[in-house]
Amino acid sequence: LRMTLDTIAFDNLIAIFVTIIAFHVAVVGILFSCWALIREKIMSPIIFETTKVTSMVFVILIGSLFLSLTLRSFGGEVYIQNFLHSFEDPRTLLIVVMVVLFFLGFVLDFIEIIFIVIPIVGPVIYAADPAIMPPAWITILIAINLQTSFITPPFGFALFYLRGVAPRTVTTVDIYKGVIPFVIIQVIGLLLLWNFPVITTFLPTLLPAN
Repeated sequence: LRMTLDTIAFDNLIAIFVTIIAFHVAVVGILFSCWALIREKIMSPIIFETTKVTSMVFVILIGSLFLSLTLRSFGGEVYIQNFLHSFEDPRTLLIVVMVVLFFLGFVLDFIEIIFIVIPIVGPVIYAADPAIMPPAWITILIAINLQTSFITPPFGFALFYLRGVAPRTVTTVDIYKGVIPFVIIQVIGLLLLWNFPVITTFLPTLLPAN
C-alpha cells in the first residue's frame, strides 16, 4: 500500500506499528484460545464431527463431478439440451425442468443436483428472454421447488433427518402428517411466484446498479 510513496509520514509509521502490534496480539490470542480448547478437550468432539461431515460432503461433490464429466464425455449433455430445445414455449420448458427437479429431489441431494443437473439444463432455461423469464425468478423457483421436494412425503430428505433426531414416541406417520401443511404452504408460495414474478424481481430493481 505504501510502494508509491517517496516518503512515509510519521502518522503512517505509527499506524503501521499499531497494526503490526495488534496483528501479533490477535495471533497470540487465537493460538492461546485454541490451545486451551484442545487441552480441555472441549472442541475435540465438535471438530471430529465437523471433519466427518465435511469429508462426506466433499466425497459427494467429487462423485458428482466425476458423474457429470462422464455424462458430458459420452454426449449425454448434448442429447438432453437438444431435447429441451425442442420445446418452443419457454414456460413449458421450465415446467418440465421443474417437474424433473422435483422428482430428482427424492433421490438426489441438492449438491448432486446443483453440480450435475443445473449445469446441463441451466444454459437452456436461462437463455430465455429476461423480460419473460427473469434469471432471478427462475433461480428462486428452482430453489423453492427443491425445498418442497425435500419435505414431501414419503421420500423427502428433510423427513429422514427429522426421523433421526425425533423422539421414539414420534412415529414416521406423525412426521408425514405434520409436514403436510408446510408442503401446502410451499406449493401455494410456488404458485404465487409463478403467476406474479414481480415478487422476486421488484427488490433487485431497487438496487443502485439498476
